Amino acid sequence: MADKKTSLVRTAEAAVLLLAGAFIFHQLATGWSTVADHLRTVHWPLLLVAWTVFLIYFLFRAVAWRLIMAALGSKLPPVAAGRIWFLSEFSRYIPGNIWSLLGRVHLADKAGAPKRITAVSLVIEALFLVGAAAVFFGPFLSGFPGLASGPTSDLRWLGLLAVPLILLLLSPGSVIRLANALLKRIKKPLISSTLSRRQLLPIFLSLLIAWFAYGLASYCVAAAFAPLTMSWWWLTAAFIFAWLIGYISLITPMGLGVREGAVVLFLSPTVGAATAGLIALASRLWLIVSELSVLAAIGLAFAPTTGKSDLKKTPDTK
Repeated sequence: MADKKTSLVRTAEAAVLLLAGAFIFHQLATGWSTVADHLRTVHWPLLLVAWTVFLIYFLFRAVAWRLIMAALGSKLPPVAAGRIWFLSEFSRYIPGNIWSLLGRVHLADKAGAPKRITAVSLVIEALFLVGAAAVFFGPFLSGFPGLASGPTSDLRWLGLLAVPLILLLLSPGSVIRLANALLKRIKKPLISSTLSRRQLLPIFLSLLIAWFAYGLASYCVAAAFAPLTMSWWWLTAAFIFAWLIGYISLITPMGLGVREGAVVLFLSPTVGAATAGLIALASRLWLIVSELSVLAAIGLAFAPTTGKSDLKKTPDTK
Protein backbone atom coordinates (compact mmCIF):
# COMPACT_ATOMS: atom_id res chain seq x y z
CA MET A 1 0.00 0.00 0.00
CA ALA A 2 2.81 2.36 0.93
CA ASP A 3 4.65 1.52 -2.31
CA LYS A 4 1.49 2.23 -4.31
CA LYS A 5 1.02 5.58 -2.57
CA THR A 6 4.66 6.50 -3.19
CA SER A 7 4.28 5.57 -6.85
CA LEU A 8 1.17 7.73 -7.19
CA VAL A 9 2.91 10.68 -5.53
CA ARG A 10 5.89 10.39 -7.86
CA THR A 11 3.58 10.15 -10.86
CA ALA A 12 1.74 13.29 -9.74
CA GLU A 13 5.05 15.14 -9.24
CA ALA A 14 6.21 14.16 -12.71
CA ALA A 15 2.86 15.19 -14.20
CA VAL A 16 3.09 18.65 -12.63
CA LEU A 17 6.62 19.17 -13.95
CA LEU A 18 5.63 17.96 -17.42
CA LEU A 19 2.59 20.23 -17.43
CA ALA A 20 4.70 23.20 -16.39
CA GLY A 21 7.20 22.30 -19.10
CA ALA A 22 4.43 22.17 -21.69
CA PHE A 23 3.26 25.68 -20.81
CA ILE A 24 6.84 26.95 -20.84
CA PHE A 25 7.54 25.51 -24.28
CA HIS A 26 4.28 27.03 -25.48
CA GLN A 27 5.57 30.42 -24.34
CA LEU A 28 8.87 29.81 -26.11
CA ALA A 29 7.12 28.83 -29.33
CA THR A 30 4.76 31.81 -29.16
CA GLY A 31 7.49 34.42 -28.79
CA TRP A 32 10.24 32.74 -30.79
CA SER A 33 9.23 34.07 -34.22
CA THR A 34 9.51 37.66 -33.00
CA VAL A 35 12.89 37.15 -31.35
CA ALA A 36 14.41 34.86 -34.01
CA ASP A 37 14.49 37.62 -36.63
CA HIS A 38 16.97 39.54 -34.46
CA LEU A 39 19.33 36.68 -33.56
CA ARG A 40 21.80 37.63 -36.30
CA THR A 41 22.55 40.94 -34.61
CA VAL A 42 22.20 39.89 -30.97
CA HIS A 43 25.16 40.46 -28.64
CA TRP A 44 25.73 36.92 -27.33
CA PRO A 45 28.28 37.79 -24.60
CA LEU A 46 25.68 40.05 -22.99
CA LEU A 47 23.16 37.21 -23.10
CA LEU A 48 25.69 34.99 -21.34
CA VAL A 49 26.10 37.66 -18.66
CA ALA A 50 22.31 37.88 -18.35
CA TRP A 51 22.06 34.10 -17.93
CA THR A 52 24.67 34.18 -15.16
CA VAL A 53 22.95 37.03 -13.34
CA PHE A 54 19.57 35.30 -13.61
CA LEU A 55 21.20 32.36 -11.78
CA ILE A 56 22.17 34.78 -9.01
CA TYR A 57 18.53 35.88 -8.87
CA PHE A 58 17.37 32.27 -8.42
CA LEU A 59 20.04 31.65 -5.79
CA PHE A 60 19.12 34.56 -3.55
CA ARG A 61 15.39 33.90 -3.91
CA ALA A 62 16.05 30.39 -2.59
CA VAL A 63 18.35 31.72 0.15
CA ALA A 64 15.64 34.13 1.31
CA TRP A 65 13.03 31.37 1.56
CA ARG A 66 15.43 29.11 3.48
CA LEU A 67 16.09 31.97 5.92
CA ILE A 68 12.34 32.40 6.41
CA MET A 69 11.93 28.70 7.12
CA ALA A 70 14.81 28.80 9.61
CA ALA A 71 13.29 31.83 11.35
CA LEU A 72 10.07 29.86 11.75
CA GLY A 73 11.94 26.93 13.29
CA SER A 74 12.46 24.59 10.33
CA LYS A 75 16.05 24.47 9.11
CA LEU A 76 16.46 22.84 5.73
CA PRO A 77 19.84 21.89 4.24
CA PRO A 78 20.91 24.51 1.66
CA VAL A 79 20.86 22.18 -1.34
CA ALA A 80 17.51 20.64 -0.39
CA ALA A 81 15.99 24.09 0.18
CA GLY A 82 17.26 25.30 -3.18
CA ARG A 83 15.84 22.31 -4.99
CA ILE A 84 12.47 22.61 -3.25
CA TRP A 85 12.25 26.32 -3.98
CA PHE A 86 13.17 26.02 -7.64
CA LEU A 87 10.98 23.03 -8.48
CA SER A 88 7.97 24.66 -6.84
CA GLU A 89 8.65 27.97 -8.62
CA PHE A 90 8.91 26.15 -11.94
CA SER A 91 5.30 25.01 -11.54
CA ARG A 92 4.10 28.64 -11.42
CA TYR A 93 3.78 28.51 -15.20
CA ILE A 94 0.74 26.26 -14.83
CA PRO A 95 -2.46 28.36 -14.92
CA GLY A 96 -4.12 28.66 -11.53
CA ASN A 97 -1.47 30.48 -9.47
CA ILE A 98 -1.64 27.85 -6.71
CA TRP A 99 0.59 25.09 -8.03
CA SER A 100 3.85 26.57 -6.80
CA LEU A 101 2.34 27.01 -3.34
CA LEU A 102 1.05 23.44 -3.20
CA GLY A 103 4.31 22.17 -4.65
CA ARG A 104 6.40 23.99 -2.05
CA VAL A 105 4.33 22.59 0.81
CA HIS A 106 4.45 19.07 -0.63
CA LEU A 107 8.18 19.02 -1.38
CA ALA A 108 9.10 20.62 1.94
CA ASP A 109 6.96 18.05 3.75
CA LYS A 110 8.94 15.29 2.03
CA ALA A 111 12.10 16.97 3.33
CA GLY A 112 10.78 16.93 6.90
CA ALA A 113 9.36 20.45 7.21
CA PRO A 114 5.90 20.76 8.80
CA LYS A 115 3.23 21.81 6.30
CA ARG A 116 1.97 24.57 8.57
CA ILE A 117 5.41 26.20 8.79
CA THR A 118 5.86 26.02 5.02
CA ALA A 119 2.43 27.59 4.47
CA VAL A 120 3.32 30.44 6.84
CA SER A 121 6.69 30.88 5.10
CA LEU A 122 4.90 31.44 1.79
CA VAL A 123 2.88 34.29 3.27
CA ILE A 124 5.98 35.94 4.75
CA GLU A 125 7.87 35.38 1.50
CA ALA A 126 5.11 37.16 -0.43
CA LEU A 127 5.26 40.14 1.94
CA PHE A 128 9.02 40.47 1.56
CA LEU A 129 8.93 39.87 -2.19
CA VAL A 130 6.56 42.77 -2.73
CA GLY A 131 8.27 44.96 -0.15
CA ALA A 132 11.79 44.44 -1.49
CA ALA A 133 10.67 44.96 -5.09
CA ALA A 134 8.83 48.15 -4.12
CA VAL A 135 12.12 49.65 -2.90
CA PHE A 136 13.04 50.12 -6.57
CA PHE A 137 9.93 52.23 -7.15
CA GLY A 138 11.90 55.37 -6.30
CA PRO A 139 14.66 54.87 -8.92
CA PHE A 140 11.96 53.90 -11.42
CA LEU A 141 9.97 57.10 -10.90
CA SER A 142 13.04 59.33 -10.81
CA GLY A 143 14.04 58.34 -14.33
CA PHE A 144 10.65 57.76 -15.94
CA PRO A 145 10.33 59.72 -19.21
CA GLY A 146 8.15 62.79 -18.73
CA LEU A 147 8.35 62.91 -14.93
CA ALA A 148 11.61 64.82 -14.73
CA SER A 149 9.92 68.15 -15.38
CA GLY A 150 6.50 69.72 -15.71
CA PRO A 151 3.39 69.30 -13.56
CA THR A 152 4.07 65.60 -12.94
CA SER A 153 7.58 66.10 -11.53
CA ASP A 154 6.30 65.95 -7.94
CA LEU A 155 5.25 62.34 -8.51
CA ARG A 156 8.90 61.34 -8.24
CA TRP A 157 8.69 61.92 -4.50
CA LEU A 158 6.31 58.95 -4.24
CA GLY A 159 9.44 56.83 -4.23
CA LEU A 160 10.02 57.93 -0.64
CA LEU A 161 7.11 55.68 0.32
CA ALA A 162 9.66 52.86 0.23
CA VAL A 163 11.23 54.18 3.45
CA PRO A 164 8.29 53.40 5.78
CA LEU A 165 7.79 50.14 3.88
CA ILE A 166 11.35 49.06 4.71
CA LEU A 167 10.86 49.99 8.36
CA LEU A 168 7.61 48.00 8.38
CA LEU A 169 9.26 44.88 6.98
CA LEU A 170 12.06 45.09 9.53
CA SER A 171 9.62 45.34 12.43
CA PRO A 172 8.93 41.81 13.73
CA GLY A 173 5.59 42.78 15.26
CA SER A 174 4.39 44.37 12.02
CA VAL A 175 5.44 41.38 9.92
CA ILE A 176 3.60 38.98 12.22
CA ARG A 177 0.46 41.14 12.20
CA LEU A 178 0.48 41.43 8.41
CA ALA A 179 1.11 37.71 7.98
CA ASN A 180 -1.65 36.81 10.43
CA ALA A 181 -4.06 39.11 8.61
CA LEU A 182 -3.35 37.26 5.36
CA LEU A 183 -3.50 33.86 7.05
CA LYS A 184 -6.83 34.74 8.61
CA ARG A 185 -8.14 35.79 5.23
CA ILE A 186 -7.28 32.41 3.71
CA LYS A 187 -8.49 30.60 6.85
CA LYS A 188 -5.13 29.20 7.92
CA PRO A 189 -3.70 28.91 11.48
CA LEU A 190 -2.06 32.10 12.71
CA ILE A 191 1.63 32.54 13.51
CA SER A 192 2.54 31.78 17.10
CA SER A 193 6.35 31.91 16.76
CA THR A 194 8.36 35.05 17.38
CA LEU A 195 10.62 36.75 14.87
CA SER A 196 13.52 39.10 15.47
CA ARG A 197 14.96 41.97 13.47
CA ARG A 198 18.20 39.99 13.26
CA GLN A 199 16.27 37.28 11.39
CA LEU A 200 14.31 39.66 9.15
CA LEU A 201 17.24 41.78 7.95
CA PRO A 202 19.08 38.96 6.08
CA ILE A 203 15.79 37.96 4.43
CA PHE A 204 15.20 41.51 3.24
CA LEU A 205 18.79 41.96 2.03
CA SER A 206 18.71 38.62 0.18
CA LEU A 207 15.62 39.68 -1.73
CA LEU A 208 17.08 43.11 -2.48
CA ILE A 209 20.07 41.36 -4.05
CA ALA A 210 17.73 38.98 -5.88
CA TRP A 211 15.69 41.82 -7.35
CA PHE A 212 18.73 43.81 -8.37
CA ALA A 213 20.07 40.70 -10.11
CA TYR A 214 16.72 40.14 -11.87
CA GLY A 215 16.55 43.73 -13.10
CA LEU A 216 20.20 43.81 -14.15
CA ALA A 217 19.90 40.51 -16.03
CA SER A 218 16.82 41.81 -17.83
CA TYR A 219 18.72 44.98 -18.71
CA CYS A 220 21.55 42.88 -20.19
CA VAL A 221 19.01 41.03 -22.36
CA ALA A 222 17.55 44.33 -23.53
CA ALA A 223 21.01 45.72 -24.34
CA ALA A 224 21.87 42.53 -26.23
CA PHE A 225 18.91 42.95 -28.58
CA ALA A 226 18.65 46.72 -29.04
CA PRO A 227 20.69 49.92 -28.64
CA LEU A 228 19.54 51.71 -25.49
CA THR A 229 19.64 55.37 -24.58
CA MET A 230 18.10 55.17 -21.10
CA SER A 231 20.27 54.66 -18.03
CA TRP A 232 20.98 51.11 -16.90
CA TRP A 233 19.79 51.78 -13.35
CA TRP A 234 16.42 53.09 -14.55
CA LEU A 235 15.84 50.16 -16.88
CA THR A 236 16.87 47.76 -14.11
CA ALA A 237 14.27 49.34 -11.81
CA ALA A 238 11.67 49.35 -14.60
CA PHE A 239 11.97 45.59 -15.11
CA ILE A 240 11.60 45.01 -11.37
CA PHE A 241 8.53 47.23 -11.17
CA ALA A 242 7.04 45.47 -14.22
CA TRP A 243 7.52 42.16 -12.39
CA LEU A 244 5.74 43.61 -9.36
CA ILE A 245 2.76 44.66 -11.47
CA GLY A 246 2.52 41.17 -12.97
CA TYR A 247 2.86 39.52 -9.57
CA ILE A 248 0.13 41.46 -7.82
CA SER A 249 -2.21 41.26 -10.82
CA LEU A 250 -2.92 37.54 -10.13
CA ILE A 251 -4.42 37.35 -13.62
CA THR A 252 -1.99 35.02 -15.35
CA PRO A 253 0.64 32.51 -14.17
CA MET A 254 4.00 34.20 -13.53
CA GLY A 255 2.43 37.49 -14.66
CA LEU A 256 2.62 36.32 -18.29
CA GLY A 257 1.44 39.07 -20.60
CA VAL A 258 0.87 41.55 -17.78
CA ARG A 259 4.58 41.95 -17.08
CA GLU A 260 5.39 42.22 -20.77
CA GLY A 261 2.64 44.82 -21.22
CA ALA A 262 4.14 46.88 -18.41
CA VAL A 263 7.60 46.70 -20.01
CA VAL A 264 6.18 47.90 -23.33
CA LEU A 265 4.36 50.74 -21.57
CA PHE A 266 7.50 51.86 -19.74
CA LEU A 267 9.91 51.62 -22.67
CA SER A 268 7.76 52.73 -25.62
CA PRO A 269 8.22 56.50 -25.03
CA THR A 270 11.99 56.05 -25.42
CA VAL A 271 12.60 53.19 -27.86
CA GLY A 272 9.24 52.87 -29.62
CA ALA A 273 6.55 50.21 -29.29
CA ALA A 274 8.15 47.69 -31.67
CA THR A 275 11.53 47.65 -29.91
CA ALA A 276 9.85 47.68 -26.50
CA GLY A 277 7.82 44.62 -27.51
CA LEU A 278 10.97 42.84 -28.68
CA ILE A 279 12.74 43.60 -25.39
CA ALA A 280 9.74 42.42 -23.35
CA LEU A 281 9.56 39.10 -25.21
CA ALA A 282 13.32 38.54 -25.28
CA SER A 283 13.72 39.16 -21.55
CA ARG A 284 10.91 36.73 -20.76
CA LEU A 285 12.24 34.03 -23.08
CA TRP A 286 15.79 34.30 -21.76
CA LEU A 287 14.50 34.03 -18.19
CA ILE A 288 12.72 30.83 -19.24
CA VAL A 289 15.90 29.51 -20.89
CA SER A 290 17.78 30.21 -17.65
CA GLU A 291 15.14 28.33 -15.67
CA LEU A 292 15.30 25.37 -18.01
CA SER A 293 19.08 25.20 -17.61
CA VAL A 294 18.70 25.05 -13.82
CA LEU A 295 16.00 22.39 -14.13
CA ALA A 296 18.30 20.33 -16.34
CA ALA A 297 21.11 20.67 -13.80
CA ILE A 298 18.80 19.53 -11.00
CA GLY A 299 17.69 16.55 -13.07
CA LEU A 300 21.29 15.53 -13.72
CA ALA A 301 22.50 16.12 -10.17
CA PHE A 302 19.78 14.39 -8.19
CA ALA A 303 18.42 10.88 -8.36
CA PRO A 304 14.80 10.31 -7.25
CA THR A 305 14.44 10.25 -3.47
CA THR A 306 11.89 8.58 -1.26
CA GLY A 307 10.15 9.80 1.83
CA LYS A 308 12.17 12.32 3.81
CA SER A 309 15.62 11.43 2.62
CA ASP A 310 16.61 15.06 2.18
CA LEU A 311 16.99 15.36 5.94
CA LYS A 312 17.15 11.80 7.19
CA LYS A 313 18.89 8.81 5.70
CA THR A 314 17.37 5.38 6.23
CA PRO A 315 19.81 3.25 8.29
CA ASP A 316 21.52 0.43 6.46
CA THR A 317 19.98 -2.80 7.79
CA LYS A 318 22.31 -5.16 5.98
